[in-house]
Amino acid sequence: MAAWIGVAGAIGSAVIAGVFALLSGADQPPPAPAPAPAAAVAVASQSLISGDDMKTTADPTLQDGTRLAAGAKVTKMWLVRNKGDVNWRNRYVQRVGDDPCVSSERRVPVPDADPGDTVAVSVPITVGHNSAGRCVVSWMMVDAQGRILFPRKINPPPKNGNLWLDIEVFPAK
Repeated sequence: MAAWIGVAGAIGSAVIAGVFALLSGADQPPPAPAPAPAAAVAVASQSLISGDDMKTTADPTLQDGTRLAAGAKVTKMWLVRNKGDVNWRNRYVQRVGDDPCVSSERRVPVPDADPGDTVAVSVPITVGHNSAGRCVVSWMMVDAQGRILFPRKINPPPKNGNLWLDIEVFPAK
């Protein structure tokens, strides 16, 4: 009951303020809407498509901490399983940010996968010629429009994507 009284009070206050603004001749824009409640924020962090899910099952190339010489050209590969009930079509992994420690295509296609399938996602990279030290680059799975498909699976920086490369770069001789 108290919640309904609070809602009614808020609505009444808004109506009175609107009537006052009209009577005073003010050409003010309407007030900004209140922030979304916590429940709405939690829903927004779920997969873009209901029933869609993924899991990285293996990291067969360039495990975290692999040492590479500046200028090296290699391919990073992940094995990713479609563990949801949605067919994957027209999907990509899209690079997060523009760290110059490696160069790669911004967006690379993901092979089509039916639920339960595991696919190899590969990104050719070139280690930066002037890079040295730790290098972490992330990718997110997106649809053809670039919408992030798995926001709840994004890791905190520096591994702030669904998939990442974490290498140690040493100067080339």
